[in-house]
Amino acid sequence: MKIYELGYWSRDESPKILLTCDKEYTQEQFNDLVTDIITDIGIKEIEKNGHFDSTFEHILIPLYETLQQYGFNEIKANIKIKPFGWASLIEYDWKYDISETDDINILRKLIRKKLNYE
Repeated sequence: MKIYELGYWSRDESPKILLTCDKEYTQEQFNDLVTDIITDIGIKEIEKNGHFDSTFEHILIPLYETLQQYGFNEIKANIKIKPFGWASLIEYDWKYDISETDDINILRKLIRKKLNYE
């Protein structure tokens, strides 16, 4: 089973959605399918607003929703760790911006213990 990644990157974020599909696509076929879907989104925007000037960020969800119509399904993690990425792995900084239950605090506690910081 192939796994397909749909996402984008920028200086501030890099969201992605991992997908599977019963039908297997090559990279070229997947590129063509995504391009066709984006073109259809663009045509609808032109008909509605007279122009299409969008970013991948703004069409990611409609693109994903359309891929579902082609049999693509999102892969959901059973187990994950997703800490606040800008916080120190050792120091308790950003304490007013992140909750006590954020995964960064789980990591900090374990790392500090293993590094004998406590």
